Amino acid sequence: MLTAVYAMFAVVSAPALLLFGSTYDSRGPRPVLRISIIFAAIGSACFLLASGPIWLLVGRAAQGVALGAVTGAATAMIVTRTGHAVPGRASFIASIAFVAGTAIGPLVAGGAAQFVPGPLAVPYVVHLGLLAYGWVRVERLGGRGTPTGPWRPTWPHVPRSIRAAFASAAASGFLAWTAAGIFLALGPSLLAGYGLGSHDLGSHDLGSHDLASTTAAASHTIGLSSALDAMALSRGVEPTIALLSAAVVGLVLLCSITAQLLTTRLNAYTAQRAGSGVLIAALVLLAVTGAAGSLTVFLVVSVIAGFGHGLAYRGAASVVDAIAPDGARGGVTASLYLVFYLGTGIPTIAVGAVTVFVPLAEAVSALAWAGAGLGIVAIVISAAAATALNHSKERDEVEASV
Repeated sequence: MLTAVYAMFAVVSAPALLLFGSTYDSRGPRPVLRISIIFAAIGSACFLLASGPIWLLVGRAAQGVALGAVTGAATAMIVTRTGHAVPGRASFIASIAFVAGTAIGPLVAGGAAQFVPGPLAVPYVVHLGLLAYGWVRVERLGGRGTPTGPWRPTWPHVPRSIRAAFASAAASGFLAWTAAGIFLALGPSLLAGYGLGSHDLGSHDLGSHDLASTTAAASHTIGLSSALDAMALSRGVEPTIALLSAAVVGLVLLCSITAQLLTTRLNAYTAQRAGSGVLIAALVLLAVTGAAGSLTVFLVVSVIAGFGHGLAYRGAASVVDAIAPDGARGGVTASLYLVFYLGTGIPTIAVGAVTVFVPLAEAVSALAWAGAGLGIVAIVISAAAATALNHSKERDEVEASV
């Protein structure tokens, strides 16, 4: 059931990106942002009222629509309104907001589980209030936008002239969110396997019922709206593990934000390659020792993976910021985030399915080795795209001098 609930978000968010990805280009940001807020509110309301798994599945589906709709439009709006006076500034703002929301959500939910009465209600009430404020801000947006053509759903489309650069961004971004997904979705289960039972964290043994509730603490963390459902899978919440799980998620994403803040002047392609290299190191360490190791090793791997995630994710977003044409910016941005969501969802869902047959540690190790192999591919693709870009610039300079 945990895998099904987690999968529901990934299954719905990808089509939502396809459905609404080009709406920004033809209708402007306001209609898309309205749709996102409405569905986000439906999702939080479902979790607030949930009395069984059907509510959870419907809530996750609504959250998938909400985030799938808003991602491309919000990012494209930031880029359009910020302009290119400072290269990479818009993508930096958008990526920081995306990662910060992903981190804040589980921390709020984990803190509520530890310190606040009614942990299954407070996060959703808070989120509904934030959505109401967001609706007011959206209604005050200037520039309503004039329709430029008929709206219709669209498949991901990347103009031929930018496909090589886009491929490098997609590869490093997919890797970054695959690594992050291990900690976001599987971290609580791994923590439970490191001997964190009654002696360490609570007054009773961690049985299957408690494992379900602790796994929920970080398994729904793609953006603020979906992250706040962390405590809703079980009425038996283990407060300390919930808070520790949220802290691990926050640690990974705090390191990601720190890496982005410290490397704002780093070339986007260099950031991609550096991030992929750091992620390879983290994944190999996790595969060799972390998945069946100790809490200390897991925390060290979390820090390394967070820094690698920040570099690779920022590099990918910056490349697309620079190459996406204005007339198709919403669609291209949506295509990139479609890759991000698939990177987070598909490998994690696969691990959940494989654990039917093998222990969780073995499944995570296999995923980590596969991610390390993907990291090598991402470095090669990024290097090739950077070389092609340099050759193009040199050719343009020669033609200009002639």
